[in-house]
Amino acid sequence: FTMTDAAKLKAAVFRATNDAGDGEGDPAAMIEISEKLREHPNLIVEAVKNIKARVKDKSPAVSLLALDLLDQCMQSNGLQFQMQVQKKVLPRILKLALPNKGTHKLINTKCANLIRSWVEYGQDGRL
Repeated sequence: FTMTDAAKLKAAVFRATNDAGDGEGDPAAMIEISEKLREHPNLIVEAVKNIKARVKDKSPAVSLLALDLLDQCMQSNGLQFQMQVQKKVLPRILKLALPNKGTHKLINTKCANLIRSWVEYGQDGRL
């Protein structure tokens, strides 16, 4: 992949997780990310890194959009993506899901729900 692919991916992650005040990211950017990862699976590490950075954003709205994007990518980008998330992001999600850690309530609930829904990915023993 070229730097431009990585830069385009980072820009798409930013657009997909940028809250314009309506609680919605850019759905076209979300689709673009999935398509780019299907075309260039070698960008998965970069994508996970970029999404994780947005999950860690100080704005709860941005974090929630990043968690939605992460979930969408978990569903649509296969085992390689899921394994990268398990390795690089899951510890953070688990921490955010713990009650009474000062995490915004919506983020806390969202992370707990993601963990419950992602359990199915591990049922085949690979994760």
